[in-house]
Amino acid sequence: MKVDQAKLGVGTICYLHSNDSYLLGEKKYGGAQGKVNGFGGKIETTDQSIYDAVKREFREETSIQLNAPKYCGIIEIFKNETRKAIFYLFKADDFIGQPQESEEMKVYWVKNTEVPFEKMWASDALWLPLFLKNDNIRVKLYFQEGNDKADRMEVTFNATLDETYHENFI
Repeated sequence: MKVDQAKLGVGTICYLHSNDSYLLGEKKYGGAQGKVNGFGGKIETTDQSIYDAVKREFREETSIQLNAPKYCGIIEIFKNETRKAIFYLFKADDFIGQPQESEEMKVYWVKNTEVPFEKMWASDALWLPLFLKNDNIRVKLYFQEGNDKADRMEVTFNATLDETYHENFI
């Protein structure tokens, strides 16, 4: 897949849902240490598609095999009005295996009504509830340098989603 991580961060994020709960991960190290999120990461040039990327990342971080992740949205990150990253957002409920902690992430299930927004990135509380309740959503988050909470958010519902959207910007 065509990516140039030096020019634009391109990745995936997936939220697995089962029995009124979401599987979440807590980062063990680095700048995001202690932060809770869905699972995903950078798209590699060896990934044939965004679906391959999300399945690979999910398996690496949880030991779970996703059978049919559903592409449901895009989130774009801007800093000082410059596009810095694009994440393809997925939902899944069809999987094989039991979650296992990885080198990178602790994994655990939380009830739908108990998503720990206080442990997530500050802006997750703005867009994540909208994403979890809607498909085909495009979110743009605008940050000023040094802020970890968006100054502005634009949301488009019923958005047309393109699997190679990021290639427009590299």
